[in-house]
Amino acid sequence: MDTSIQARFVMLGVLFAGAMIVAFANLRLALFLLLRKKVSLAGKIVWPSLGVLIALSVFDAVKVEPNRIQITHHIIRTSKLPAGSRIRIAHITDIHLIRIEPREIQMINRTTREAPDVIVLTGDYTIVKNRESTSHLRQIALRLSAIAPVYAVEGNLDIECDLIALRQGGARVLNGWTAIKSKDGKAEIALAGMSWHPNSMLPKLPTGYARLYKVCLCHKPEKFDLTAKSGIDLLLAGHTHGGQVRLPAFGALIPHKSLVGKYQSGMYEKQGRLLYVNRGIGLESPPAPQIRFLCRPEIAVIDVVGIGN
Repeated sequence: MDTSIQARFVMLGVLFAGAMIVAFANLRLALFLLLRKKVSLAGKIVWPSLGVLIALSVFDAVKVEPNRIQITHHIIRTSKLPAGSRIRIAHITDIHLIRIEPREIQMINRTTREAPDVIVLTGDYTIVKNRESTSHLRQIALRLSAIAPVYAVEGNLDIECDLIALRQGGARVLNGWTAIKSKDGKAEIALAGMSWHPNSMLPKLPTGYARLYKVCLCHKPEKFDLTAKSGIDLLLAGHTHGGQVRLPAFGALIPHKSLVGKYQSGMYEKQGRLLYVNRGIGLESPPAPQIRFLCRPEIAVIDVVGIGN
């Protein structure tokens, strides 16, 4: 993460700290005025309520939301799969692991309950590069691989030790194309891994895959223009964390293109092709504040359902 982005997150942390100070100051002022009986009836309601609301919002952002993973379900119907067939994809991204903690255990357990046919990971696995973090990443890969086949691509924070840990845990780091079948064998899709680097290109599609529903994994969503033009049916990406802090009717509080960009979170469509941007599991590394607000961690469960020709 570059210095300008770190500065923005530090400013965000200052804002939240300021909000907490304002909340407690409001409560103390309201209590003082109530005791002195120098406040109107409206003031007796508004000031304490405002202080409580701000305090609860800060508590939610710091303690609650970062640890409440949300499962989002999405159904995509296609004539490229036989009628009645289905393949379920669990999409996990931006784990930002330091060590295995309750959030990571929750991630594994909730993925297990969704019974996916395949699990895909789209980068940024650890934020601390040491033996402990890579050992824990390997354990996560082992646990996920026991649920379903795991395919991964590199994120902008990842180095070789992260990719080695994934491979040792049974995940396949994907740099080209492969065919994936559902557990019942009725549905088959083509899956590609693509580098996030600005000048990277889409791997060449094998001739036999042209008829299949095509899914591409890439850490950053900016490749959507390329994949849509190339006939990729669905691009799965992360990187943005959804902004981590969102406001109603506004979106990401810091929508700078180097952090969040044009595609913040959720499903996008272009020329009949789709992009899904996952909000991720983890948080930006310090000195960025460890918060989420109206932007819970996410596991996206995508059912690609066949409708036949």
